[in-house]
Amino acid sequence: MSERIYEWGMTLHRRQRLLLEKARMDTRAYLLYGAARDEKAFIAQRYAAMLLCLNDVKKPCGACVSCVRASMHPDSIELRADSRATQVGVEEVRAFNASLFHKPFVGSFRIGILAEAEQLSHAAVNVLLKMLEDGPSHAVLILISDSLRSLPATVVSRCMLIKFNRLSNSEMNDFLDSQDCTAEQRSAAVSLSGGSVEVAKKLLSDQGVGYLSTTRKILALLTLSPSEAFTALPEMSLAPKKASQDTEENQSGAEEASVDILELLLHDLLVIKNGVPQAVHNTQLQQELITHASRTGSMQLLKQISLIHNYKEAARINPNIHLTLENVLLAGML
Repeated sequence: MSERIYEWGMTLHRRQRLLLEKARMDTRAYLLYGAARDEKAFIAQRYAAMLLCLNDVKKPCGACVSCVRASMHPDSIELRADSRATQVGVEEVRAFNASLFHKPFVGSFRIGILAEAEQLSHAAVNVLLKMLEDGPSHAVLILISDSLRSLPATVVSRCMLIKFNRLSNSEMNDFLDSQDCTAEQRSAAVSLSGGSVEVAKKLLSDQGVGYLSTTRKILALLTLSPSEAFTALPEMSLAPKKASQDTEENQSGAEEASVDILELLLHDLLVIKNGVPQAVHNTQLQQELITHASRTGSMQLLKQISLIHNYKEAARINPNIHLTLENVLLAGML
């Protein structure tokens, strides 16, 4: 991460950082939640570095032994679901807890970062609660989640809550000032990212080539009758085209991004349907969206959006835009 991006991130999320700093003397568990996934992870790592830094004046100083070893610090433990699993299990959380009970190797703290707290199994939540209730004084927990609703109240109530909102168009443009991008890429990133830096970065990468074209294809598919759409779907290439040397991992990322595009389109249709066109993300497609929204019911859109949310939870390992669209089209027929 370049210094410029680093400073931009700290400037944008100054309020969240100050909340963490203010609370750090008497708080042992934090829950960073909201839509800005990359930003939450960035601030969590930054805060961990501040706690682990050995410099009494400037934290993190970037020069002490803790800062130099920040990326592989023995007192910083991160837990996330295995790439082949959909949940974090009991044994993983037990090992996570046991590691936090060890005395710090360097300095005064052991930091535990739970990167995707919503993926905890029910049994794993009960194990984590033991750490939240009776953990050692040197242990600091940082939980990261997209939504409070995906976590049990017993976990939420034991954490200091720090919310991260999606970026406004103005804030997104501030971020893009620090990126090497063309005017066309900037326009696509602002209008298609939904205020997510994570999605914006994809739009600026090879994955971003053809995103606007993909968005138009998906919108066109939604405007067809269900029977016409099912006929056309198998012949459509909906994942944004990228370099020929694509890896399987990158292709999966492209599929996932296309699902995000579909979700944003349905969101835009719903806000137009409810008389709030200024909240549209895909401003360059506003007229087409208005036309389609007039032919679609709000309950149908809500059903389709709910279906996508459920699908994204169930398909974290292998997002598939064609399968998602088939289910969305079926929901529109019911």
